[in-house]
Amino acid sequence: MDYYEKDREYKKDKEYKEYKKDKGHKKSGFWHILGAFVLGGILLLSLLFFFNRPVAPAFGWVYGEDEETETALEGESVDFDEAGPTLNTTPVLTPDAPTDPPNGITVQTSGVYEISADVTVTGGFAEFQIGVFDGEDEELIEGSTFEGYSLIIEPVEGLLDDTENMTVGKTIQVPLNAGDTVFVEVLDTDPLDALPITYESPSLTVKRIGPLVDSE
Repeated sequence: MDYYEKDREYKKDKEYKEYKKDKGHKKSGFWHILGAFVLGGILLLSLLFFFNRPVAPAFGWVYGEDEETETALEGESVDFDEAGPTLNTTPVLTPDAPTDPPNGITVQTSGVYEISADVTVTGGFAEFQIGVFDGEDEELIEGSTFEGYSLIIEPVEGLLDDTENMTVGKTIQVPLNAGDTVFVEVLDTDPLDALPITYESPSLTVKRIGPLVDSE
C-alpha cells in the first residue's frame, strides 16, 4: 500500500470515528431529554398530590332535646344533652368538675374546622358566642356572636297574645389544635317579662375542612 492509499484509509477511518462520535452524542442527548421529561413529570405529579392531598376527616355533633328548655345564664356555656355521629372528636356532655371542659366538642386532630351553632330562644332576647377551651383557658372567637329572640305576635280577636320563638345561628371557620374544646357561651340576656330567658334545641357541629395554615 503506497502513501496515498494509506492517507485515504486514514481519512476514512477518521471520518467513521467522527460519525460514530456524533451519533453517540445524539443518542446521549435523546436519553438526557427523555430523563428530564420523566423527572419533570414526577415532580409535577408530586406537587399536584401535595396540594390536592385528601383531608383526614373529623366531625362531631352535639345537641339538646327538642322542647326541653334550659335557663340562659350569662357567662355560662350552653348545655348539650345528646351526641350525633362523631369521628376523631369527643362530645362533652356532662362536665363533672370546674376544671373539665365545658359542654361542647373536643377535637382530636389539628386543622381548620367549620363550626356551626344555633339556638332557639324563648321568653326574650339572648346573645351567644362560640368559644374554644384549650385545656387551661377559655377564649371567645371574634366574629362568632349571634343573637336569638322571641317576637310578640299581635293579638287576634278572641285569642290571647302569643310569641314566636326565633332560631338563629352562626357558621365560622377557625384553626384548632388537637385537644381544643368548642363550646357556646351565653353573653347577654334581656327577658320580655320577669321570667328568666330560656332556650331549647341547641345544636353545635364541627367539621375538619383542611390542615392548619398560616393566617397571616
